Amino acid sequence: MSIYIPVIIVTAMYYIISISINKDNAKYLLSPYNRMSEAERKKFDLDKFLIFFKNFFRQQSAYTFLIFVIFKWLYNDKVAISIYSLLITLSLIYLVIKSNKFYK
Repeated sequence: MSIYIPVIIVTAMYYIISISINKDNAKYLLSPYNRMSEAERKKFDLDKFLIFFKNFFRQQSAYTFLIFVIFKWLYNDKVAISIYSLLITLSLIYLVIKSNKFYK
């Protein structure tokens, strides 16, 4: 059961991120948006990015937890946590790459 604790914490954090980020606090919480000048912010489509960002983290929290449970059930703790870690890493790389399309 102890292997579930970090996975549940990360899943909860991802879901909290998906519901807590909005247009009002993006200037403070989203990197690199918080380091952009006002001119650069005008070139960035924040509304569409936030839709993508929120959906990404909701799906990330659900799918990675589900995949972890499936691999734990099919194999063992080590395989499940390895696959879980790999999925999180690869999906965050995907997030960074796809985020570039929101610059106008």
